[in-house]
Formats: sequence, C-alpha cells, structure tokens
Amino acid sequence: MTKSQQKLIQLLKELKLMCDENNLSFFLIGSYALRGFRSGTFESELPILEIGMLYKDIIKLKRIIDKVNNSNRCMESLYSNPELKANIFRYVDKNTLHWRLNNPLKFKEMGIAVTIIPIYSYNVEKHFSFTKYVYYYWVKMMSKKSDLLKKLPKKVLKKYENFIRVLMLAALKKLERKAEINDSLYYRKNLNLKKVKLPRRVYSQTQTVEFEGVECKIPKNCESYFNVVLGSAWKSKVYNQEELNKNVIIDAEYSYAEYERALRENNVSGDITRYISRMKKMNKPLKECNDFIKKQWDIVKDTFEEISD
Repeated sequence: MTKSQQKLIQLLKELKLMCDENNLSFFLIGSYALRGFRSGTFESELPILEIGMLYKDIIKLKRIIDKVNNSNRCMESLYSNPELKANIFRYVDKNTLHWRLNNPLKFKEMGIAVTIIPIYSYNVEKHFSFTKYVYYYWVKMMSKKSDLLKKLPKKVLKKYENFIRVLMLAALKKLERKAEINDSLYYRKNLNLKKVKLPRRVYSQTQTVEFEGVECKIPKNCESYFNVVLGSAWKSKVYNQEELNKNVIIDAEYSYAEYERALRENNVSGDITRYISRMKKMNKPLKECNDFIKKQWDIVKDTFEEISD
C-alpha cells in the first residue's frame, strides 16, 4: 500500500466504527467489491476507494460526522458544496492533498477521501408524488440544461439552481426514508447520472471479505452483481499502475491549504487555478498544465523539507 492508500484505509476504519456503533450497513461497491472478493487489496496505486450505502443511512452517517465536528475530517456533499455535479458524499481527510486538475465534479475539499455512493430504492417511487417530481426534475436539469435555462443570466441561474438543489435534497430525503435493503435498488453514475439497476435483492444475503485488513460486506451472489455493474468480462479485469490518473497531485503528508499557503510564501506563480483555466481556454493540452503544477509542487515540497531539517 502507498501512504495515500494507508490514509484511505484509516478513513474506512473510522467509517466502519461509526457504522457498527449505529447499526448502519455499508458495502464495497463496483470494482472495489471485485478487488475485495479477489485479492483483498487495491491492486494498483490509485488512492481512491468507493463504498455504497442506502441513501437514508448516509444521511444518518452525515449527522453523526457533523456532530463529532472533527477539524481534520469533513463530509463533502451537495449540502456543503452547492456546485457539486453529482449527489455523492465524500469523507475527507483535510490534512492531505488530492487535487484533480480538471475536477469535472467540482470538488471543493481537495483531500484524500472515501467516496460514498448513495443506493436508492425503486419501491419508494412506485406512486407519483410532488416529492418524486422535484427529484427527477433536478436529475434532468443537472444532466441536460434546457435552452431556456442556458439563456438566463449567470447570477439568476445560480440562484435558481440553488433553490432547486435545496428542494431536491429535501424531496430525496423524504422519498428514501422508507427504503429497505431488500427493495429493488439502483445507484446513479457520477458524471451522467444514469441509473444502474442492481440485481434483485442483491444485498439480502451478503458475505464478508477483508479489504486491506478491514472487514467489509459484498453481495453473496457476487457474480450476478459483477455481471451487471462491471460487465461480463469482469473476471479478466486488471487494475495496475496505469490506472493512476496523471492529472492529479496527491500527497499524504501535506494539505491543500498548506500547498496554497506555501505557494504564496515562496512567490511561486500566483493563482494556479486561474492558470489552469487560462490554459484550457487556449485549448492547450492538460498535460502542459499538469507538468507546470507538479514542478511548483516539487518546489513547495523542497521548501517544506528544508524547514523540517
């Protein structure tokens, strides 16, 4: 395991403890369920980990984390970040750095994080209601804006989107509160919000696997789950060094706040975010941005080491 992955496992242990103490269930999801089933390891150096939970259980977990109020941890979601482009939750170590240069989901917390994917119930949506309408309107609006919305001034559009977001979160919380683990379940993909329907009663029976020393649950009938979520060729899937995203700056020892502060103190190239935006507008490859940013990070790290010595 890399240092960044060790941080992820520490976060996973914290989540497991909170879930166990409060009778909440979580599951390794997608390729991480496969890795847990097959080897119990990350199988690459990618510092990402995803788990799934019923949406109503995530809301309970969020309340627990908010109540603990640990300055080194936070739960990023649409509740705290209105610009987030997916309804996911991230349990973040604020003392670390995981900065995606292209950042398509508009994260604001740039630390290493366990991503929690909400699992929804079809059963609670059988009857049409205003609650259901509000939720699906938000999904449609986020996946494809209408021509009318595109014509609105940015300030007006932002207020309108914020209003719909608040309504949507309240509607979804109300909609999912009666969901049960034996319902017909689905989750939504992060980038396009498309539904992924899970096999019938997929979590009615589970098995326990060890993922890097942490006991986690996956479906007992995992083959049907893998066929749906990963495709029929799941047995031959390989996760290796090439999986590591080259457009990410990762550090398990320094935080994003420390990075920004060190850049200012060492007069290193000012506002890096603006530099990236300018490069994108000029249609230059992201690799040029990446090389530039990483050079600045090397300078900052050298400075940290000098101070430590």
